Amino acid sequence: MTKMEQAIFGKKGYQPNLPKKKLLVHSPKKKKAALPIKMTSAELKRHLYENMSEEEHQSLLIKWLDEKSIPFETGLEGIFLPNPHPEGSRAFIIQAASNRKVLAKMRAVGMRRGVSDVKIYLKTINLHIELKRCDGGTISPEQRKTHETINSTTYAVHRFCNGFEEAKSFILEHLII
Repeated sequence: MTKMEQAIFGKKGYQPNLPKKKLLVHSPKKKKAALPIKMTSAELKRHLYENMSEEEHQSLLIKWLDEKSIPFETGLEGIFLPNPHPEGSRAFIIQAASNRKVLAKMRAVGMRRGVSDVKIYLKTINLHIELKRCDGGTISPEQRKTHETINSTTYAVHRFCNGFEEAKSFILEHLII
């Protein structure tokens, strides 16, 4: 443990106050699609794709944009901010606890809620994408306001995309080669 970590977390190091792991019990609130006993590899791939998180979809999109050399940025001026998980993502808790001052400074200089996940700069138009999971996801009032504001311009288009494939096809619609 470094001296910096000792100064921040004490002699014992970081001790998260997360609930202990529970045994896997089917919850009536969250119903995931049950896997059939026999499944083809294509069906399994589709099932896994549909159950990916928003961050995993964004990771695939960024990788594809890099491969195609399409200019883009994420979040606000290239700053990626993780989405807080409702049950409390361990990475988000650690980041939020250690970066409250940084977050306050970012808000003071213009960081706002509702900023598009990915901004893509093409020759004739700018595309703004708000990625959601395949099964949907909630759209905040701030995101809806951003959607309306961007779509009222003539030089940019904003779209909510459910998954990497939908985002990719949206980009390809506007791509001029």
